[in-house]
Order: sequence, then C-alpha cells, then structure tokens
Amino acid sequence: MININKKFYKLTTLLIMLCLCFVVTSCKKNVQSSQGGWTCTCGTVNTGNFCVNCGSAKPVWTCSCGTENTGNFCGNCGKQKGEQQEQNKKVEQNQESNKKQIVAEEKTSTNSNPFINAKVGDYVNFGNYPQTAEGEEKPIEWQVLAKEDNKMLVISRYGLDAKRFDDDLNNWEYSEIRQWLNGDFYNKAFNGNEKKLINSSNLSDVCTSDNVFLLSKEEAEKYFANDEERKCKATEYALRKGAYVAEYGDDAGYSCWWLRSPDPDYSALVYYVGSFGSIASYSLVHFDSHLARPALWINL
Repeated sequence: MININKKFYKLTTLLIMLCLCFVVTSCKKNVQSSQGGWTCTCGTVNTGNFCVNCGSAKPVWTCSCGTENTGNFCGNCGKQKGEQQEQNKKVEQNQESNKKQIVAEEKTSTNSNPFINAKVGDYVNFGNYPQTAEGEEKPIEWQVLAKEDNKMLVISRYGLDAKRFDDDLNNWEYSEIRQWLNGDFYNKAFNGNEKKLINSSNLSDVCTSDNVFLLSKEEAEKYFANDEERKCKATEYALRKGAYVAEYGDDAGYSCWWLRSPDPDYSALVYYVGSFGSIASYSLVHFDSHLARPALWINL
C-alpha cells in the first residue's frame, strides 16, 4: 500500500511539473510575441531578424500605412497581409500600364502626320526655321497646294530666307540654292521623324530628284489662281538677311521669290515671281534679295 502511494505521488508530481513547464513556455512565447517576436517556419519563436534555430530571415512586409509587420495583419491599421500584397500588385500593374500608355502616346506623337486631314488651301505647321529678326526658330507654316494620290504638295507661306539662285548659271541641278535647300535648310528645318514624311520628288523638267525644291514656272501658274494668290511676304529673319520688300503701291510689304525654271536663251537668267504676284520674265541669278520659298511633296 505504501509503495502504491509512493508511485502515485511520483506520477502526480511528474504531471504537475510537466504542466508547469507548459505554462511557463506558453507565457514565455506570449511575452516574446508581445515584445515583437515572430515564429519561424521551423516553429522557433524569435525576437531578432534571423531565426536562432535555422537562420531564416524574419519575414517583413510594409503596409500602405507605413507600418512594418511580421504577422498576417498590420499591427497599426489591421489590414491583412494578403490584401496589401494584392493592392501592391494592382499598383504595379497600373504603373506598368501607365508606362506603356505614355510610350504609346509618345510614339503616336512622334509618328503623327500633321497634314493627314489638311485640305487644299489650308496652312499647316511643320518643321522649324529662324523667323524673327533675332533669329528665333519658329514652326514653319506650309500652304497646301495640291493633293494627289497619297501625296500632298506644300509651299512655305512666307519667304524664309534671302538667297541668290547661283553665282552665274541658271542650271537648277548645279545651283547654289538647290544645294542649300537640300543641305543646310533640310537638315536645319526638319528632325528625323519629319524627314520620313518628306517624299523625294522626281522633277522631270530639270531632271533631278529632290527632297526640297522651288516651284517651276508652270507649277506657279497651275497651283495659284491669280497674281494676288502668288504674292509672298518675307519673314523678319529674311528681311534682316537682305530680302527686297516693296514700300509703296499695291505691292507694298511684298517681296520677290525664286522659281526653278531657267531662261532657255540666257544662262544667267531665271524666272521668278515679282512683288505684284506676277511671274516675271527673268532675273539675274546672282541677285541675293529674292526669297527662297521652299516646296515639298509630303507622304500621307
């Protein structure tokens, strides 16, 4: 009987000790958790940034309220970790979508054709060139003269510069003004995307292919209904460069502009449009007070 009591006593004592150990361990875990502890996937409770048992890093996520958390819910606002992650994913998706939209808008902007909806007689801004007396670059205004197939013929609304046709010859192919129009002017006035819209045109009357050119005598007669429509004013920049401008009479304020058609009989003479808008017989090619009024064929 005594032995049984002793065994029962020992068993009871062991059970009490086990219960006390469980209570102490649970309390310890609760204390650690209340002090910012976290439970690793291996089951170890930790208070530092790495698990003391397996070395795994402390899983941390930042809520939208700015609070860093290790559990499934934000300790500040109560937002669930999964909900926050889904929200972050949506934010990232929206940001990516916005980036793609911006790129698409930029691509559309750089590749857009300002002439696409223009009609004959309209004025369209395209390219840039100095136009003020101080040489400030501004958009060039182009007058639409014709629309044929998928192309549009345009000419600058104003005379953009004062230039001589050549030193001594009226041959368009070898003229100074042709070299300037397709060289310095072309590269200065248009960027890469704009150049892609300019059609390299075959000018059968002078046997050349040019990006930029002057109208021929026949084109000036064909695309302008009368002298009044052919009248042209110079920009302030062209006037500063020495462009002629009429001061009195019906042509006051207007200037003369070059055509590409040569005088068939005299190598030093070429056609031009006078300040009255009429197509004048001939002018000496070395006159440097006439206007360069560029023309282009634009791809639509």
